[in-house]
Amino acid sequence: MVVDISGPDRAAREWFDDVAPRIEFAQADLRDRDALSRVSSPETITHVVHAAMIAHVPEWELSDPRRYLDVNIGGTVNALEWVRALPALVRVVYVSTGGVYGDPTAATPTGPQLEDGPFNPPELYPISKLASEAIARRYAELFGLDLRITRLSGVFGPMERRTVGRTIMSAGHAIASAVSADRPLRVSRRSLAAGGDFLSAEDIADGVVRLLEMPAAALHHDTYNLAFGTFTDLRDLLEAARSAAPGLTIEIVEPESADIDMNPGDRLARWNAYAIARARCDLGWAPRPLAEQLASYLHWVDRHRDRL
Repeated sequence: MVVDISGPDRAAREWFDDVAPRIEFAQADLRDRDALSRVSSPETITHVVHAAMIAHVPEWELSDPRRYLDVNIGGTVNALEWVRALPALVRVVYVSTGGVYGDPTAATPTGPQLEDGPFNPPELYPISKLASEAIARRYAELFGLDLRITRLSGVFGPMERRTVGRTIMSAGHAIASAVSADRPLRVSRRSLAAGGDFLSAEDIADGVVRLLEMPAAALHHDTYNLAFGTFTDLRDLLEAARSAAPGLTIEIVEPESADIDMNPGDRLARWNAYAIARARCDLGWAPRPLAEQLASYLHWVDRHRDRL
């Protein structure tokens, strides 16, 4: 069962065509308290992943700030109300964001960012996600839910595209778009001194499935980072991209015309690598090498060139 506010678009249906008989699509707005009550066969649902949200867009914070609270917090409460009434529920996974680590403080580690914080989210999106984590934990305590939370680093990979809830694309998406269009990748000069923690959606999917299915006795924490686990300079990401796509060329341009423009000063807290020792230990999970992740993504793009 897949529930989304816009319903299944043509791209989603085609991407999942080979497993279409196993998927039921439903359209629902989580701001509607009764939306999920109309999902068919709730008595058969055993595992739930809640990832519905509106991501950070500076203009939206100014034009409609309440939307973040209504969707990200109110929608999470509505989802939890539905989940706690599911008679066969085994586990619920709440998909959060490394954005909750926010901007650096005096307590921010210089090594990989640990799940225990510190937290300093500056915008409404990460603020609403951190608040929803706390709400979800309280629901779990009150109603005996097996809740696990995962925080994601810089995601790229299959199915990334502009949607009503996502307008800022990843560096991986920029690379894939350039390769798909057989044109140079335009990078601002300052970006060459920047970096981050980059991870493919395919590796994240593997981690989320493990988090859903791992026996409770094997899980020693309620929160797990899913990330590459190492701060990667953009230069190294580009080298990995060249390894995956040998014909890729890089063009240095001004920031306003760049496909990738990153601030080299962003290196700690949410911009840093995220610690993944918990996921390695409890889930037996580890990310693939970046060149392998990018090669897999570009192979997917080659089969879906009109979906970027």
